[in-house]
Amino acid sequence: MFEGVIASILNKYLGQFLLGFKSNDIQIGADIEFRNVGLRRDALAALGLPVEIRRGSVGHLHVQIPWTSLFSKAVVVTLSDIFLVATTAADIAAVEDPEAEFKAKMEAVEAFEQRREEAEKTDTKGPGFAERLAMKIVDNMQIIIKRIHVRFEENEKLQEGHPVAVGVCIESARAETTDANWKPAYTKEGDLKENPMLFKLGEVRGLSIFMDQLPIPDLQVPKSQVAVEDMTAKEFVDFMSGQISTATHPVQHDFILAPLSADLKVFIDLNFMITDMV
Repeated sequence: MFEGVIASILNKYLGQFLLGFKSNDIQIGADIEFRNVGLRRDALAALGLPVEIRRGSVGHLHVQIPWTSLFSKAVVVTLSDIFLVATTAADIAAVEDPEAEFKAKMEAVEAFEQRREEAEKTDTKGPGFAERLAMKIVDNMQIIIKRIHVRFEENEKLQEGHPVAVGVCIESARAETTDANWKPAYTKEGDLKENPMLFKLGEVRGLSIFMDQLPIPDLQVPKSQVAVEDMTAKEFVDFMSGQISTATHPVQHDFILAPLSADLKVFIDLNFMITDMV
């Protein structure tokens, strides 16, 4: 029962992004851990933009599950080394795999049908034990992220014959549920009935946005600047992580937003699902 609820949550929030992600082997009493997982080519489809992934990976995914106290302690999800290089869909259309594209579309249709059926059951019967447990897990989930580098590279030459890369880097980030006084706490079902507000405390360290000119493809460039498709897995990770500017490892970029840190206080009105930030 419990493993089915956890599997459903992970499939919903991670399965659509990670290649080869399988939650069938979840065992009660054990944490979940994956290393060096690739990102799906269509992982950005939900954005509704003509953007697809050229290459992407997650270095480490660890899900710590308090199996004996799921109604009183938070599930902790830790993600490390999230690296992604995207481009316009037109730029990689020539190398698309028609069979893979068809499979992805069928999976999307099946996922939609499953969500529709679940919604219909909830509407007619109201949430059961599994649904209530899933909501509690999601409401109280603690997220820890270390090192993100997402970049968009346009193949078309723009400024003075140079292609450009626009990137977002984050050194670390975390989010956890709190009480109304912003103290870490587990929100229980009874608490939300009295006050249907969900409070989240977050922090972001080393957030930056840059737009760099890339070397002209016809010129001889260092190996660290060749196309990401031509890099080995280690070269790709070293290159992407090495571009994250930190206090101890400053990196020269043409910054749109220089590295900054911020603390966030978010509250969500569950009656209207409207999020405000202060």
